Amino acid sequence: MKRLCIFVAVFAVLVTAPGVLQAKGTRSCKIQGTWYGTNELVETYVLTISRTGPKTYSAVGQSPALPPDPNVIPGVIAPFFGVQGDLVRTGPGTFDSTWMLIWWVDPNIYGFQLMAIVPFGEVVLTSCDSFEATFGTDLYLYNFGQDPFEDGVLFDSLEPYGAAYRRLPSYP
Repeated sequence: MKRLCIFVAVFAVLVTAPGVLQAKGTRSCKIQGTWYGTNELVETYVLTISRTGPKTYSAVGQSPALPPDPNVIPGVIAPFFGVQGDLVRTGPGTFDSTWMLIWWVDPNIYGFQLMAIVPFGEVVLTSCDSFEATFGTDLYLYNFGQDPFEDGVLFDSLEPYGAAYRRLPSYP
């Protein structure tokens, strides 16, 4: 009987102790909210992630980045620094994600009018207030009125790179 009482007491302490669920993982943390951070390509974004279903989320982001250097990325006419994405929860605190940006490019250089930039990869909540991600990125060239994934051409793929984000703090 004494062992049973000790077991019940230890169990009660573990269940009611603050942060026990967070210590075991990110089971009780939510991905929805507003986040800020940067990636290894030196791009900074502010993201808002909203729940759209039991395991699905939609994300919208903006970046204050400067236009690309034409000596580094020739032929970019008008970069768009907004990004949209979808996330699907694959486990406690883990998500598969796909994102998309679109840039106008010089058809005289690329033979197409638009470039779809499509990062994809895993997002992992490392705490309730931070996440890390690893992205690969495909670049598709296509024209107005075309589907970049069906009618476009895979132009290039970037090596995987990392990103780190923090939750926007709350103020009273």
